[in-house]
Amino acid sequence: MSKQIVYAFILSTFITFMLASVAHTQFVLFRLSELGIDISLWDRLRTTAQDMAGMLPKYGAAVAAGLLIAFWVTTVLRRKGIITHSLWFAVAGGVAMMSILLAMHPYIDAHLLVGARGPLGFAAQCAAGVAGGWVFGRLSR
Repeated sequence: MSKQIVYAFILSTFITFMLASVAHTQFVLFRLSELGIDISLWDRLRTTAQDMAGMLPKYGAAVAAGLLIAFWVTTVLRRKGIITHSLWFAVAGGVAMMSILLAMHPYIDAHLLVGARGPLGFAAQCAAGVAGGWVFGRLSR
């Protein structure tokens, strides 16, 4: 495995986690503001940073594992000539995030991430995976 692939994976995982974490926090804060709670910009920034730190060990590991599996499968399919374009890594990233969220659901009968309970929050988590997958596809050529 080349340094370029390792770098691409680390960066794509970082981007996916950061976007997913920010989206989660902002969706939760939005719901709180709908209840009439005033949330300052400082509180939004502080809460976002705290959520990133708190979510990193478990959700960050889940994101890394999901992307590793998704990118490996995509690489195998690409080497066999079944798929040819690097944009498939973006699809794989989105599917990885969707799979992570759906896999957690049966165990607790709810989405683990409050920010992913609604359709837009769920889509935002998947979009974070698409962004990370796109980065991996671009950098791992």
